[in-house]
Amino acid sequence: MVSLKEISLDDSIDCHTHSGGVDHYNFFTGDLPMAQSVDDLVLKARLSGVAKVVTFPFPSTSYYDMRRLVLRNERALSLTRPL
Repeated sequence: MVSLKEISLDDSIDCHTHSGGVDHYNFFTGDLPMAQSVDDLVLKARLSGVAKVVTFPFPSTSYYDMRRLVLRNERALSLTRPL
């Protein structure tokens, strides 16, 4: 994999990242990333040559029945309506 520094893009800004929480759907399905701390995000950004990041919390909530969502493979629907 080529780093941003190697292609002279070492002042890049990653304008969509997630940190500071757990994505419960990914946790139960085994998808990645399941979680990421702000420290992990900063380390990954520095190693990749990203100068700044804009970060959002993971899209998790205990409002929905996560077991039901996983069994029905309804992730997209979980963001648009309650169960």
